[in-house]
Amino acid sequence: MAAREWRYLAAAALLLASACLLLRGGGRTRGAVRPYVKTVETPVQEAGVGEEDDDADSALLEAYQDYNADVQGLIRIPGSVLNHPVVQTPEDEDYYLYRDLDGNYNSHGVPFLSKESRMEPDGGNRVIYGHNIYRNTRDVFCDLAYYEDLDYYKAHPYMETVSAFGTRRWIIFAYFLVDNADAEPFRYSDYTAFADEEELKGFLDEVERRNWLDVPVEVGWGDSLITLSSCSLELAGSGTNRMVVIGKLLGDATEAEEIEETAALARMAGEPLLPEKLR
Repeated sequence: MAAREWRYLAAAALLLASACLLLRGGGRTRGAVRPYVKTVETPVQEAGVGEEDDDADSALLEAYQDYNADVQGLIRIPGSVLNHPVVQTPEDEDYYLYRDLDGNYNSHGVPFLSKESRMEPDGGNRVIYGHNIYRNTRDVFCDLAYYEDLDYYKAHPYMETVSAFGTRRWIIFAYFLVDNADAEPFRYSDYTAFADEEELKGFLDEVERRNWLDVPVEVGWGDSLITLSSCSLELAGSGTNRMVVIGKLLGDATEAEEIEETAALARMAGEPLLPEKLR
């Protein structure tokens, strides 16, 4: 079977599976399995989004948006459990924290954009929140904790988003922990737009102080960033603990070899600044 035919058949299967799962959401109970995740396996895409990939992603996004207008895009890290729609409700930012796409209670929730963020890669920083579900089932942002391991980073150095602007890749260059209970916490989620280069530099300096990863990625004025935020395992239960992963938008022409070369040069940082309770 030709690659193009395979991709369209896979997309059709994904749409059917997604629709079936979504339509079952109304009868779910507390703690039920998430009702919105693609369950059909597809070939892992290589860097450099092709036209067929983009078309399949756009069709899947359209299906989600037809079902729920709050869906702004999709997010995934190939080879991980993260493969989800992303929602946004600016008038009630946390609405999907414990709800599924039908608005019913669901302990997994749905990844959601901060009210100030936009999916479009137009510079600035977009912040996406999601649960770290690691007990009994693995879901949402739980695999982000593996970025404490260099080998895992090298095998999963980028994430992908799908929006009205197409499928985009973001190379991951930062992983760190924060605790909002610290005397002077780093309020990373406040940075969705930068007033000037000085403010961007201040943000990046704070990231670098805490970063567990040393990846040769340069971030400059006008670059688009994406930040994934979840609870950390190290301070689980505190309610103020966070693990954070940040990526930079790659150009459409970026080849798989370029990502692999960058990932191969990655190292673990020497002494990242930790939350006060972990020092």
